[in-house]
Parts: sequence; C-alpha cells; structure tokens
Amino acid sequence: EPEAKPLSFKIIPKTKVWLGYIDLEDYKKRQTTFSDVLELNATKNWLLSFGHGHINIEINGETTEFKDPRTMRFSYIDSELKEIGFEEFKKLNRGSGW
Repeated sequence: EPEAKPLSFKIIPKTKVWLGYIDLEDYKKRQTTFSDVLELNATKNWLLSFGHGHINIEINGETTEFKDPRTMRFSYIDSELKEIGFEEFKKLNRGSGW
C-alpha cells in the first residue's frame, strides 16, 4: 500500500509581506508580517489575504510563483489553492472583508 505523503503548505515571501489568515473551521483570524518562510497546517482549510503578491506558495513540494504588487487573496480548501477576488473572500468569510 502506498504511504500517504505528508502534506506541506509553505509561503515564501520575496520581500516582507503582511498576511491575514482565517481558519475556515472556527473562523479565527490571525495576522502576521514576515519575511521568512511561513508554514501553515496543510490539512486545514484557509482564507488568505496578502498585502502584496510578491510571494511563492509551495504545496507538497510544488511551487507557484506570484508577482503582483497589489493585494492578493486565496482560498485553500480541500488542499487546493485558488486565487479569489474580494467578493468571494467576503462570501467565504461570512460577509466580512477581513
């Protein structure tokens, strides 16, 4: 039987970045500003809002690169990362923009 691969979810900023992240299980909000790698629990569902998009996101060893100077928002649901707009972010966050 093949072994289940451990899930990993890393955010690698190219410059210091603000991140607001919401656990979709309990809707607890956390925020941080960081310039080193930040690891989130890859088994949870998250809403992410970044101050800018000069970031790389690595999920299970696969890296996606972003180069957007504007605010970026993502949903991470069932291990799938998706870039979303403000309206969808609000909908997933029970009507709150943050």
